[in-house]
Parts: sequence; structure tokens; C-alpha cells
Amino acid sequence: MEVARVGQGVHRVTLELPWALDHVHCYAIEDSGGWTIVDCGLDTAETTQGWRAALAELGDPDVRRIIVTHFHSDHLGASAMLAELTGADEIVQGREDRESTERSFVHGSELESGAYLRLCGMPEDLIERWLDSSFLTGADPVEPTHLVEEGDLVEIAGVHYTVLVLRGHADGHIVLFDERDGRMLGGDVLLQRITPNVGAWEDSRPDPLTDYL
Repeated sequence: MEVARVGQGVHRVTLELPWALDHVHCYAIEDSGGWTIVDCGLDTAETTQGWRAALAELGDPDVRRIIVTHFHSDHLGASAMLAELTGADEIVQGREDRESTERSFVHGSELESGAYLRLCGMPEDLIERWLDSSFLTGADPVEPTHLVEEGDLVEIAGVHYTVLVLRGHADGHIVLFDERDGRMLGGDVLLQRITPNVGAWEDSRPDPLTDYL
């Protein structure tokens, strides 16, 4: 776990992941009316320990809101744990992204049985590795209290961020854009040294690469 101040009351919280892509960035934003956390990490004991240490380093702030940019387990996964740990009473998620969450983690999907991967021709040994991986087990999604759509506004520390739906990496991926100074809380839409993964799944939109571009 690492906490870094990135300016204007925003702190980047970097949490470890057990994959080749070995970390995820989340954000904690200062606000006198209660801090906002953007994204949560994977639902593992290591993530819980990481958040406890991060919050202690930040002075155990009062957190009133958690925002989930998209439903992938390294961003959504620990949301239930983090909501309980912080006592945050407002959970913000994109309406379309919540539908993806329910298909993937609440109601189940063909990914959980491997049927879709077999249909795509994945070798059986890789399917078994998938079924045993934390991609499926590392998510305990919290129920959102505030579903947002394109053009909605979310106020954080007196700044009105515009919700944009930027698809491709995930169908309903939202970002928060501060039109005043150009800041964007972007989840996995833009990454520093690599391109985001854009893939087609059994329940995704038909052409996610065109969506992304």
C-alpha cells in the first residue's frame, strides 16, 4: 500500500493486486463535509489491511461517499468492505455499470461456469485457472444509493464534477470530469504506460473497441 498526495486535496491510494498487473490506484479526496473515495480495490484480506493503513495515514477522515468507476473486481471488489469500514452512507455508481455488476456478480454469468470461454476456444487448463482465480472470487459489491448517468453532476469539496460514460474497457465505465481545471478521475479509461484492456464478453456491447476509440 502506498499513499501519495497528488494535489488539491486529492490523495492516491495504491493497492496491490495478485496479478501480472500488480496494483490499482484509488483516490481519497478531502472534503470538510466528509471525504470521497473513488474506487475500492480487490476484495481480499490484503486490500482490507491496505485500506486500514491508508486511512490511518490520512488521519482517519470522516468518509461520506464512495464512487465506483466500473464493475471490474479490482475497482468494485472491496466496495462492501470499504463501505462498512468507513461508514460511508452514499455509494455512487453508473446506472449502466450497475446492470453489468448484477449480471456478473449478483445473478451470475456464463463466465462462472466457463461456458463462454469454451465457446471462444480457450484451452481447458486456462479455463480451470480462470475459475480458480480472484477475478471471480475477489468481488463483494455494495448496493449503490445513487445511480448516475451521462451529464449528471457530483459535488466533491465544492467542485462540480460532470459524469461522463466512456465505454470500451467496461460498458458503463464512468469518469468524473472537472471542467473548471481539466482534472479527470478516470478509472481505467486512461493509464500511464499501457493501454486499457478492451475485450468482448458474453454480455458486453457488440463492438467495445469502437466504443473506446
